[in-house]
Amino acid sequence: MKGDILLKILRTVGEKGIDEMDLASAILDAGYGASPGQINQKIKESRKAREKKIIEYREKRNYAAFLAKMKSQGFISEDKKEKFLTLTTKGSVKLRQLRDERGSVLPDASYDKEVGNNFVIVAFDVPEESRRKRAWLRSALKNIGLSMLQKSVWFGKVKIPLEFIDDLASLKLIDYVEVLEITKTGSLKRLG
Repeated sequence: MKGDILLKILRTVGEKGIDEMDLASAILDAGYGASPGQINQKIKESRKAREKKIIEYREKRNYAAFLAKMKSQGFISEDKKEKFLTLTTKGSVKLRQLRDERGSVLPDASYDKEVGNNFVIVAFDVPEESRRKRAWLRSALKNIGLSMLQKSVWFGKVKIPLEFIDDLASLKLIDYVEVLEITKTGSLKRLG
């Protein structure tokens, strides 16, 4: 009937608002005698396909940017003629370092909680290159029952487990951690 296509287009645009490309694609794909429901289905399919292409494009772009960054940092080199990537000496060193970091299994951060009579303050300054160990330390301190005063200062009325001290030593963190026990509370009395 005359005006059917116009009606379908106006109805679809009025109900949802739509990108011109999606609308044109949906009408062409659905065909002349398509119902509004069929057109809407084609619109959904068209949007989904376009979103998938956008995601794929972004992933490829991110991959290319990451690859360019690895080249600029000197971790990999590319034989332009063969389109073949190789690991540089610097890349081999970085790979070994990452494997060592990932390969070293951190101890379980769960310890028995035991309430103490005195306040304990644990302060630490773990270097950035040991951030995994620092994250483990924070988790362990929380599990022991300490509360965070600042990211690297924790306190509470707990007893520090001997296994925790042993783990600090085995992780070579003992030099970066100070444990203080306060026997006279002073201004901390109100915290307890």
